[in-house]
Amino acid sequence: MTIMTSLMLGLSGAVMISSFAIPTETDLGLVDQKTHEYFARMRSDLREAKRIKYTSGVGGIELKVTMNNQSEAVGWPDEVIYRYDSSADQLGRAIKGESEVVFLDSVSAFAISLTESGGRVRKLYAVARVDDSIQQLFELHAALPYRPGLE
Repeated sequence: MTIMTSLMLGLSGAVMISSFAIPTETDLGLVDQKTHEYFARMRSDLREAKRIKYTSGVGGIELKVTMNNQSEAVGWPDEVIYRYDSSADQLGRAIKGESEVVFLDSVSAFAISLTESGGRVRKLYAVARVDDSIQQLFELHAALPYRPGLE
């Protein structure tokens, strides 16, 4: 009986601890999910990049990705723009010819680092601090198989 009681207490404690790591349907959990979705889209677009134009300044960061549409699929975007507006604390994404969609609006810091060789980007590292999230700090590591040109 003592063994069963300790096992049950241990199991219930493990369930309670792990439940904090699972995002819930609260606003905080949704912000974490949106941040993961933003970085997943960015990674996916970067892996298909032909050219990357990176600009940064006082107002924020802009990453313009020209897509490598080898299959010439209909509906494939020619260009995707990722933008961090530091004055509004927002991360947004826009497809060429369409208006920007703001994914997150509580980003107090965002930075991008590109590793390049001979004018071609090999990998990208991005980090964001999202204040309204549980995790707070998010990282993205993306290897770029097509080695896009850097402008």
